[in-house]
Amino acid sequence: MYNCLISKKFGVEYSAKQIRIILGGFGMNYAKPYSFDYRKPKDAEYILKKDCQK
Repeated sequence: MYNCLISKKFGVEYSAKQIRIILGGFGMNYAKPYSFDYRKPKDAEYILKKDCQK
């Protein structure tokens, strides 16, 4: 998928391993995007621990 995009845009071909290395150099990875809930309190982990100890 990314190989095709890169070759069309820049005219070069990279292997999947090379793309992972390049993305890693930029601080990126292949992980699924994770959305954060804006309603989550900042101390949610503390609240969860406190509630579980009861």
